[in-house]
Amino acid sequence: MLTMVLVEDSALVRERLRELIDEFPKLILVGEYDNAAAAITALRRKPADIVLLDIKLRGSSGQDVIRHVKGTNPATIVIVFTNHSEDEYRDLFVRLGANYFFSKTHDTERLREALEQLCANTRLTDD
Repeated sequence: MLTMVLVEDSALVRERLRELIDEFPKLILVGEYDNAAAAITALRRKPADIVLLDIKLRGSSGQDVIRHVKGTNPATIVIVFTNHSEDEYRDLFVRLGANYFFSKTHDTERLREALEQLCANTRLTDD
């Protein structure tokens, strides 16, 4: 099993991402947050295997989340899923350690494929 934290400020997008995540029995959504502070607090208590992260959050930035995640648990997979897919953001988040960087507008299928690949590399009985 893989634990996942979702960090996205749009309730509608979170709902759609939950539906996508539910397609994968090996993924367990252990938290949803609309801001960096709440996500970081939760990840301090219990790190996740995967963080699905937006760049622009309520009153904060995904930069804070990825810096915390990669600074404390570098093996955590960070998937950036954003409307801000310009090269400057892509370059910054890749430098900060993002494992994947997808556009909400164009890359939903690529996100699904990445989740399939991650699940395929995990045994169903993993803790």
